[in-house]
Amino acid sequence: MLVQAIVTNDGSVPLNNAYLLISIYDSNNVPIFTGVAVTSLNVGQQSKISLGPTLPATAATGTYLVQAIALTAFLNAGGVPVPGGVGAVTFTVN
Repeated sequence: MLVQAIVTNDGSVPLNNAYLLISIYDSNNVPIFTGVAVTSLNVGQQSKISLGPTLPATAATGTYLVQAIALTAFLNAGGVPVPGGVGAVTFTVN
């Protein structure tokens, strides 16, 4: 599986070392993957982030949720969400 997120800095200041946290939850709301990418974006700049998690053959069927959130740093290091930096999509496993 390939998970891609397109991140655009629509703000008024550059984002230096922004953390993009991507989490996938199965149809039972069990987290099955968490990945992190770090990127820096000037104002108006866009970046495509790709992560390649593997779904096991025994994966639950149903609707899965992919959540992405952009942070200024990890939360335990004082990071805060970037305004407008949250997104989610779903997909189905048969």
